[in-house]
Amino acid sequence: MINNYLKHCREALMSEHGRQTYSQVAVADKLSVSKSYISRVENGTETPSRDFLVRISQVYNIDEDITLAIGGYLSPKITALFSQEPRCMLLIRDLCELNDRQLAALFQDFEDNEKIEFLSKLGKNRLLSQIVSNLLVFDTQELNDLIDTLQDYTKQPLHFD
Repeated sequence: MINNYLKHCREALMSEHGRQTYSQVAVADKLSVSKSYISRVENGTETPSRDFLVRISQVYNIDEDITLAIGGYLSPKITALFSQEPRCMLLIRDLCELNDRQLAALFQDFEDNEKIEFLSKLGKNRLLSQIVSNLLVFDTQELNDLIDTLQDYTKQPLHFD
């Protein structure tokens, strides 16, 4: 899996910056490893070390956390998150249960509505974050029904834009 990811990243960089800049030889030189090592990693016959994945992430200018996770390692930041809030692992486990179509729809929904950015801002306020997370599962009609129900419990008119 990491082999395909790294090979794809290198090939994309070659297309963007020129073949010589990101050839296996050029990448090997930048990382002070042999060309055959890069080849073995990309072919899946060599399991790269954590240190190698950190260094190649820097050379390719790709997300280190993602590269480490695909390579079978967790970054210290992610490990700390799971230690601080073990329920995050349950979220990851639930995401693993989604099929490709459901996962694509979830990410499209987040991107279309900028919900990821919004939820990350709420992260410090756990109660508000939980409320918003729960509200995000409702469709428009269900939210309108909820507003109507809430209106029955207050004398002040509820206005939502």
